[in-house]
Amino acid sequence: MGDHYFAILEITIDNRGTDGTVVVTASLTQGGVTQTNEMITNLNKDKTQVLRLTFPLKWKGGDWTQTVEVTVP
Repeated sequence: MGDHYFAILEITIDNRGTDGTVVVTASLTQGGVTQTNEMITNLNKDKTQVLRLTFPLKWKGGDWTQTVEVTVP
């Protein structure tokens, strides 16, 4: 059972700039192990978009921490 978990990060991006492409990089750390997932998406000016990134987990107990960064390539 410990190998059959996953975390889904639901990330909301709000574009207050111009139309363009962004790279969303999310990291999830649990038990001293960090996994990173990345998605490239186009986002129109003044629009909001929800992305979901999935991370498989081997349950180690305790909490996990997540970070999200959006960059313009």
